Amino acid sequence: MKGKGPFKIIFFIAVSGIMLLVFYHCPFLYFFGVPCPGCGMTRALIKACTFDFKSAFYYHPLFWLVIIAAVYTLLRLTGRICISKKNENNLLKAVCFLFIAVYIIRLLTGSDIVSTDFSHSVIYRIFKG
Repeated sequence: MKGKGPFKIIFFIAVSGIMLLVFYHCPFLYFFGVPCPGCGMTRALIKACTFDFKSAFYYHPLFWLVIIAAVYTLLRLTGRICISKKNENNLLKAVCFLFIAVYIIRLLTGSDIVSTDFSHSVIYRIFKG
């Protein structure tokens, strides 16, 4: 059925907005006490909008990929760009790999952006009683 793509994007944006309003911080950190691979992305994008790229890279070194993905999505939805599904899937896999690699490096190096706090997580409070 045609027209489902834009609906999915609008739905995703709406759900993301609601989650930000409800949790304000990372829901992954809130529930599990471990930051998600995207932690710091909002702060990085805000810094990038003010042309403070040094701080943007500090908060999340892959912020520029989100900007490229947003531009690509807009061009794709308007029909101005068309990449084969195979190439699109390969690009998505590469981006996922980069996010996971950066996430692991940030966890192993003790980055204060992705610091863990199990004692304040919902899961911890449930099992602690």
